[in-house]
Amino acid sequence: MKKIKIIYKFLLVLLFISAVPIIIVGSRLTKINREGLEDVILELHTREALAIAEQIGDHMRNLNEKIGFVISAHGEGTINWTLTSQILQSLIASSPEFRTVSGVNLKGAELTKVFHPDLADKVKLENRSDDETFIEALASGRYSVSSVYYEEDHPQINIVYPFTSDIYLYIQTSLKDLSDRVRSTSIGSTGYAYIVDSSGRLIMHPDSELAKEGTDFSDSPLVQEVMSRRLVGSKEYLTSDGRAVVGAYAPASALGWGVVIEQDKDEAYFTVEEMRKSAKILLLFAIVFAILIGYFLAQYITGPILKLTGAARKISEGSFDVEEISSWLNSVKLKDELAELASTFITMTTDLERYSDMQADKLNAFLFSINDGIIMTDYSGRVVMANRMVTPLLNLPYDEELSGKNIKDIIQRKEIEESLEEVKTSEGTIVREIEIPDLRDPKVLRLDTSLVSKQVGASGAVTVIRDVTLEKQLEKMKEDFLHSITHDLRSPMTSIRGFLEFLIDGTAGELNEQQIEFLHIIDDSSKRLLNMINNILDVAKMESGTMPLNREEIDLAGEVRDALKSLEGQAVKDNIEMIMQEENKIGPIMADPGLIHRVIINLVSNSLKFTPEGGLISVSIEDFTDEVEVAVRDTGQGMPEEYVDKIFEKFEQVKGSAGKRKGTGLGLTITRLIIEAHGGRIWAESKLGEGSKFMFRIPRDIPEAEDKNP
Repeated sequence: MKKIKIIYKFLLVLLFISAVPIIIVGSRLTKINREGLEDVILELHTREALAIAEQIGDHMRNLNEKIGFVISAHGEGTINWTLTSQILQSLIASSPEFRTVSGVNLKGAELTKVFHPDLADKVKLENRSDDETFIEALASGRYSVSSVYYEEDHPQINIVYPFTSDIYLYIQTSLKDLSDRVRSTSIGSTGYAYIVDSSGRLIMHPDSELAKEGTDFSDSPLVQEVMSRRLVGSKEYLTSDGRAVVGAYAPASALGWGVVIEQDKDEAYFTVEEMRKSAKILLLFAIVFAILIGYFLAQYITGPILKLTGAARKISEGSFDVEEISSWLNSVKLKDELAELASTFITMTTDLERYSDMQADKLNAFLFSINDGIIMTDYSGRVVMANRMVTPLLNLPYDEELSGKNIKDIIQRKEIEESLEEVKTSEGTIVREIEIPDLRDPKVLRLDTSLVSKQVGASGAVTVIRDVTLEKQLEKMKEDFLHSITHDLRSPMTSIRGFLEFLIDGTAGELNEQQIEFLHIIDDSSKRLLNMINNILDVAKMESGTMPLNREEIDLAGEVRDALKSLEGQAVKDNIEMIMQEENKIGPIMADPGLIHRVIINLVSNSLKFTPEGGLISVSIEDFTDEVEVAVRDTGQGMPEEYVDKIFEKFEQVKGSAGKRKGTGLGLTITRLIIEAHGGRIWAESKLGEGSKFMFRIPRDIPEAEDKNP
């Protein structure tokens, strides 16, 4: 039998006393760290689920506190609906989660309703006698909560509170914040949160379609755990398709819901697996290192002995330290700090009341000191207040009492009636101009009508009357002068361009390259000047009614496509995307094709000027039976609110705008005049930094007898 050399024996001993402990200790520490990391990961899931569950509880407590305040503020006795409605309206204004609050009698009929401003066009009084939530509250005498339902993409619930012995409060409240929290909860790329009701059906999920359908998740082990045990916990399990999943759950006791966090096990324990792999590699390197050290050490120690005696010596044990690497996971506790809304509301109401009294005195002093006429009316047009300037402006007797009279009888013009009707559905100010007969010269008055304090529920309108006669006279003088000068300029400018053509094409003699370049510059400048002159003359024709309107059947969608195609080169150059959106098939309409094409070109060109590179311009067409509407939207810089109404006036441009190209300020004026000639209207919507939207609406058909020349 061949003997083993002492060097190898010594090496084996070194490996045994160094590598084996390394393997044992390393494996044990790896296992401990793995289990610790797994516990930390599950604890992270559990905390997230518990945080969402606590948010649900906080939401309900918040609602109960607010409604409790309203009920306690009402007290006993006959209901003062005006005060109660004001309190509820203020509650909705300060609490975006409230959508509507209505008072319902025992028969389910809504007696009054306050609502969020963005629901103004949708809300009406309803009968809740068949509503299950109302029926349950009526039967139990306690508050009742409905199941979750969706409006658009936002979950909502209805809550019915006993208000008095014969009145209940029916509240529609939004769970948007909670839904956003669920959608935004992301753990890695596969971890997400969802909420189920007491039957295990889905009510909130990152995939809103699943939540809207109320998908049954009762077969999920995590859902079964939270529904059966009603405790906080975590679990690992296999799905029906064999996928390993880890997660945590927490009950939301306030509503009987359950919050679940799920994540693929492979991803959740990715760090653990990476640590295990790293540990194995480190152990392998440690063993290899131990072998090398042991080999060289054995050789170093046994070499001299082998040379001298050739006999093996047993080498003393040796050891080395293996450095352990530990991973630390920092957990950040999320704290939802909710303000004390009831206390804040009481303080705010007291301050607002005091401030309102102060402002009322200031307002009265202000109204009776200015030189414009001011009339405040209720919704029916009855005058509530008028200052001293109204009677002279309207040529009324100085001592005539206006309070109590209808403004339509005072200003017997259809414009004021139109303003009062239009302002009820508009968010801005309605402007009209009227002429008042006078013994010497007619007087031109501007009427600005707007709603009174829409934030606390509009109760009427304010009309400001301003004498703009002198302004109109000066404007007419300026326009007459401008039109006269412009008309006289067109003939010589046409001659200049004609001679330029002769010079450029060489008819008048051969030119060098620099001379031709100069002539092209002159040609471009004269072309722009002639275009400006033509625009001014076109405006004059439209305003005087001398430009004909050639009616014929046109394809509006085709006109839009042609306009976008003609501007495609400029859009590509500026890296701007242009798209067309047609909500439904728009049939032919009667209009002047050339003028309508010019309108679309003007609006899209205007958007191209003020849309930055990489922006988007979209043109949409919508059918309104007897009318069609075209909207041009852009993602440009937008414009200040004060320019939205006057941007269609002549030579009006936004000061300080950063457009790529400047114009004459007549394009939008011509556009407005063309649309008005078709019996339509044009308007704009814009916010600074958020882009602009220009819209016009024209009738599908203009009878020849009603054709309007600008």
